[in-house]
Amino acid sequence: MDKIPIVLGADQGYFPGLLATVFTTLASSTDPKRFEFYVFDGGLAEASKQKIAQLICDFGNENSVQWLIPDPKHFDGLVSMHGNYLEYARLLLPTILNLEKVVWLDADVLVFRDCVELWDFDSCDLPIAASHEDARFECDVSNLDELGISRDAPYFNTGVMLMNLASLRSSNFTERAISYLKMHDGYYLFYDQSAINVVLYKRIAELPREFNFLNRLYKKKPTSEMVVEGGYNYHFLERPKPWQRYSGEPHAEIFYGIMSLLKEPMPLLDSFANRLNRLKWQFPRLAATYYRWTPRRLTAPNEMQMCESVWRQSADLKRISATGCFKYRLTHLSTAHGEASTIKTLSETRSQ
Repeated sequence: MDKIPIVLGADQGYFPGLLATVFTTLASSTDPKRFEFYVFDGGLAEASKQKIAQLICDFGNENSVQWLIPDPKHFDGLVSMHGNYLEYARLLLPTILNLEKVVWLDADVLVFRDCVELWDFDSCDLPIAASHEDARFECDVSNLDELGISRDAPYFNTGVMLMNLASLRSSNFTERAISYLKMHDGYYLFYDQSAINVVLYKRIAELPREFNFLNRLYKKKPTSEMVVEGGYNYHFLERPKPWQRYSGEPHAEIFYGIMSLLKEPMPLLDSFANRLNRLKWQFPRLAATYYRWTPRRLTAPNEMQMCESVWRQSADLKRISATGCFKYRLTHLSTAHGEASTIKTLSETRSQ
């Protein structure tokens, strides 16, 4: 069988997310030996890179990770994103990888759906396949009329994509995308995602939502059957990420279980602020009541709303988490790694 190239990118601050994405990609597949990983290195520690390589090797994939370091000169004149230019790197893929097509995954996705299915998706000869974003196009790009783009045009999240690099090369995508970003600076919000949506207007195939299930707003929730069957990928779209700020949301608990399984420390979660945040998740209604009656000058303006939101989310997700489906999903992932006994220890630790 042909190899399936999977491309990701991360700096050291996103290493926990990268580790979880690579692990779930391997553990959720019936044929993980087909995967070849290409990772944009935005400043990863050598020990972190070795851990990724060893993890891939554990699944029988020897010498199947390549580290990519983009040339900074490509980003001259572009605005840095959160202090670096790593997110722009995927715009360079058609020019630096001599491959016909690749799978792109953001380093904050739990991959429960076999990437072989994404690889086999029929994109109808379009250069990219991606899932719809919840937001409207005009929430990102403010000069749609000038660009000749309809305000009702579909807008796509680029966290999970099937990319036809051959097609992108033939249309000079990289040059056009970077040119767009430089010429229209100040008229877009999401940089590389903005460029992909604008430059490839009407040329993006729609992936089913299950390939990129966004955590935003919880308007659309996975069912317990989907969790058990592994029928979707879960994207921690919004900040802070679960390794930056503690969350009691069930998918975050799966993430913490994976980090425990792989023995990856998360020192940020030991801070006083995160210990306090853990209590908010354990006692959300009490916390919401406290902030409701605390003088506003003594607390952050959004704390009460956040606690009430946590309470609603906890109650709303209680129905599906009570079925044990999230524990099943974590057990399934750990079994694929050959360490199912870790779940018992994890469950005992969580209950204390």
